[in-house]
Amino acid sequence: VSTQSTGSIIQFSNSAHMSWFFGSSKPAQPEEPETPFCLNRTKEKLATITRVNGEIGWESFLDCLLEVVKVFELLGSGFGFVKSDITTKVGIIRDMKGEVNGEQFQTLEQMIRLELKNHGPLDNSKPAPKGTRNLLRLTWVLHFVLTFLDITRDHPNEQSLYTPASSAYQQALAPHHSWAVRQLVSVALHALPTRLVFIEKLGINVKGQNAEEVIQTEIKSFADLIRPVVTQIQDFYASNSLSTANLP
Repeated sequence: VSTQSTGSIIQFSNSAHMSWFFGSSKPAQPEEPETPFCLNRTKEKLATITRVNGEIGWESFLDCLLEVVKVFELLGSGFGFVKSDITTKVGIIRDMKGEVNGEQFQTLEQMIRLELKNHGPLDNSKPAPKGTRNLLRLTWVLHFVLTFLDITRDHPNEQSLYTPASSAYQQALAPHHSWAVRQLVSVALHALPTRLVFIEKLGINVKGQNAEEVIQTEIKSFADLIRPVVTQIQDFYASNSLSTANLP
C-alpha cells in the first residue's frame, strides 16, 4: 500500500499529512458525531448491539463504532484524522442502505454473503466488494482499540502510552502498512498523552486509594464488550478466506 492510498491520520505540518490506517475511498461522508466521548454511553451501545440469529446487526454496529472511534480524540493531535477516516468508511456501508443488488440484509454477515454472491470470484479483475472491504478495515481499528486497552490495563506502572500503543499497532495495524508508513507512525506514537491523562479523559476516576482497582475494572469492562464483536467478525472473514490478499 503506498503512502498516497491510505486514509489520513497523522498530521506533520499545516501543508501535509500522512495517511496510515485505511485504504482510500471517495464516498459522501455522513454527519460527524456531535457528542464527545462518554465511556458509559459507549459501553451501553456495545452491550446492546442488535443480533439477528446470532449475527451482528449492521446499523447498530455502525452506530456503536462511531462512539468507539471517539477514543482516538483522547490520544492527541497525532490521531486527529482517524475519526474522519472511520466516519468515511461507515458512510460507505450506510450508503448501501441495507441492500446489495436489490436484496436486503440485516446483518454484517448477510451483507458479506450477498456481496460475494453478486461479485463472483475475488480475483482482482474488478474492484473488491465495497462493504466487505471497508468492514475489514474497520475491524482492524476495533482490534487496535481492543489490544491497546488490554495492554494499557496490563501495565499499570507504565507512565507512557508509547508501549501499549506501539504494541497494539504492531499487532493490529502494522501488518497492513508499508515500511514507510510504519516509520512515520513510530514518530507519531511519541506524541501520545500519559496513561493517567488518557484514563482521566476516558472519564475514569483516578483519585482515591482504590484508583487503580477502579481503572482496571472500567478498562476491562470496556475491552470485554469490544472483544466478542472483533472475534466474531474476524472469524467470519477467516472462515470465508477473506483478507487483504483478495480485498486490497
